[in-house]
Amino acid sequence: MIGATGRAVDAMAWGMTDYSCSRCGTARRIADSVPGTPMHPCSAVAGMTVPLAAGDGSSKVEMVAREDYVGTEDVQRDADGRVWAAVRVTTDDAEHVAVYAPTAHAALT
Repeated sequence: MIGATGRAVDAMAWGMTDYSCSRCGTARRIADSVPGTPMHPCSAVAGMTVPLAAGDGSSKVEMVAREDYVGTEDVQRDADGRVWAAVRVTTDDAEHVAVYAPTAHAALT
């Protein structure tokens, strides 16, 4: 079996957890040995990268709008051109937040 990182994992030695998205219905089974929260490009929120929630998919997915001015910053936009600050996925047991921070730029002199 291949884990979320693309490495082979021994499914017999580790447990498996089912993850899903309540907005678009994406579902994955991932070995418990794979660290981190699995993410996916969610078609229900115009392709933004959203955390998957463990369990049956009864999570709440909230997009957090960016409320400040976007000048010359290199920000991530969804397929509809909107700029989001973050996404919050809440379940009965946990809350996962993915922040869409602007890209930093520097010049070498």
